[in-house]
Amino acid sequence: MSTYENAFRGIPGYIHEAMVSAYVQDAMYTPMPADTLKGTITPWLKETGQAAFYRQIAQADQRYTDEIEPLYESMTVPTLIIWGAEDEWIPIGKGRELRRKIPHADFRSIPNAGHLVQEDQPATLLAYLARYLIDNENAI
Repeated sequence: MSTYENAFRGIPGYIHEAMVSAYVQDAMYTPMPADTLKGTITPWLKETGQAAFYRQIAQADQRYTDEIEPLYESMTVPTLIIWGAEDEWIPIGKGRELRRKIPHADFRSIPNAGHLVQEDQPATLLAYLARYLIDNENAI
């Protein structure tokens, strides 16, 4: 993607909007309501947002994760990993693998949720977070 970042910046606005819309919706398990989609993509639509969108994608690189992975085993803070069970961007197996690498981490999967868990299943996400914070209030 980084090779084509400049070419993507020159895409006409209406095509860019369709691409960003499709990209965001692909992160969902359930259809995103139109008003939520509009609010989510609006920051990416003007000239600065369009450039930032493609720059962000171009900079996504597994090597950044690989660089810090050896540090996971030294983590001592309470850690909760929450993953959308139907995440097609980063499959749930990666979340389980992450859980194995962080000592004493808790892992929760949320059914009927994709990558954007906070949009697909906000009540379940909030319940998991609240319970974890209550259970770990003295450790955090």
